[in-house]
Amino acid sequence: MKNVKLDWAPILEGQIKHLESLYPEIPVRKSFENLIHELNENKIKSRVILSGINVAAYAFIAPSGDYGDRLYGSLGFTNPSFATQDRLANLIMWLEDTARIQKKYLMVDRIYNADELGGSYLESNGFTKFKRDRMILDIGDYKLHEISQVGSERAVPITKINPEIYSEVEFQAYKGTVDQILFNVENSAERLIFVKKMFDGRYGVVLSEASFALVERDKIAGATLCTDYKTSDGSRISLLADIFVSKEYRGKGYAGKLLHMSLNGLKKLGYEECHLWVSEGNPAVKLYEREGFKVSGTSEIFYFKKP
Repeated sequence: MKNVKLDWAPILEGQIKHLESLYPEIPVRKSFENLIHELNENKIKSRVILSGINVAAYAFIAPSGDYGDRLYGSLGFTNPSFATQDRLANLIMWLEDTARIQKKYLMVDRIYNADELGGSYLESNGFTKFKRDRMILDIGDYKLHEISQVGSERAVPITKINPEIYSEVEFQAYKGTVDQILFNVENSAERLIFVKKMFDGRYGVVLSEASFALVERDKIAGATLCTDYKTSDGSRISLLADIFVSKEYRGKGYAGKLLHMSLNGLKKLGYEECHLWVSEGNPAVKLYEREGFKVSGTSEIFYFKKP
């Protein structure tokens, strides 16, 4: 079915509750409010498959709010018993056709109530799997580190860094890495908008006492950005939202110095935990583990396909 007036709130309720359990730090339900409104008004492209009078499966696709080169597709089954490969193929092919016509990347979340079936189908049909794990550090167990000089760098609070320069250096640092898909946007204006949103609190209030850039010969050698966010239960947590080292400065100890500076700052501020997300295949996981970060068991998985 398509272009039919539906009430999407009950259709998506199961998926919303599932996401709330996975990501307690994100106001999932609030983020779905506008989405549901847009779906109810047929302002977002959608498709449902019925079983009798019941919605068995659904999908919708919408532009990214940040980057113009990609579309985000989401699909699921209202009950695991409705999950079949034929229904799955019907919805995924519809998403692919929509993205192909617009010549954009298609990003697809884990498929609600059919994660294993959906993942196998997507990978066998040309999608690339991207997985990130949440890691958590008990800051009470973290010992303050003495910060030593690596080269001729100087530490600058992230709030003093020009967002335009930051966005370009960040883009080049992630280019060619496992995390490239997160920042793989050639449009510099869009990259700048994203960084400004991050500086303005997209992932929580930026903690200037724990967010720094290392500047070497007037060039950013690396940077780290920590934020404060409130979980769904009201507790305050720190998030290491971004950390990178420019290619020409890697292997010299800048990453360790940046991490120690941020963790020292968080400990002095009195935070009990620090969270971060690390992509599967990122060698930085070894650095995080050495400092006491542990994999929490919560993962973010999505699949993408080039236009």
